[in-house]
Amino acid sequence: MEAVESRMVNANSWQQMHVHVASVSARGDILPTVNIYDDDGLGDWRRGLEQVAAWKEPKKPTPIFDDSVNPPHYKSYFGGNDNREALQWLEAMQYVREFREPEKFIAAVELQYRKYLDRLGGKDAEVKELLKAVWYIRFVAAYIANNRKPIRVADIPRLLGEVPI
Repeated sequence: MEAVESRMVNANSWQQMHVHVASVSARGDILPTVNIYDDDGLGDWRRGLEQVAAWKEPKKPTPIFDDSVNPPHYKSYFGGNDNREALQWLEAMQYVREFREPEKFIAAVELQYRKYLDRLGGKDAEVKELLKAVWYIRFVAAYIANNRKPIRVADIPRLLGEVPI
């Protein structure tokens, strides 16, 4: 907040003093001209400036159903050259030596969805964290439905017998 104009008129005492102040807010809004005649008026003006300076734009709500459930940086995690589609992060994890045994891979995915259930609402909105957990649960369900063999994310609806909406 900055005062752009301030004039004192009749400055012998507060009873005779008249302060004319024009202000511009931090957002560039021109605030109404204020005439201050006494200590109370000065205090009111100061509190008003403090309130305007402390005001912040309200946070825009983040959409619940966005890419954060399966973010873009996971979608092209590995490969994607020689006319082959890139593997998503979880798709690639199926081929990591430590996770090639189906039970170990399922346990690793279980840790992922349990993470979201355990922190429910601790980082993101509860619904968003539930959707993340459901994403991993659907993946492991499709993996099991595919006889515990590697799958692609795009195949999940077909493997789970889901009807497209």
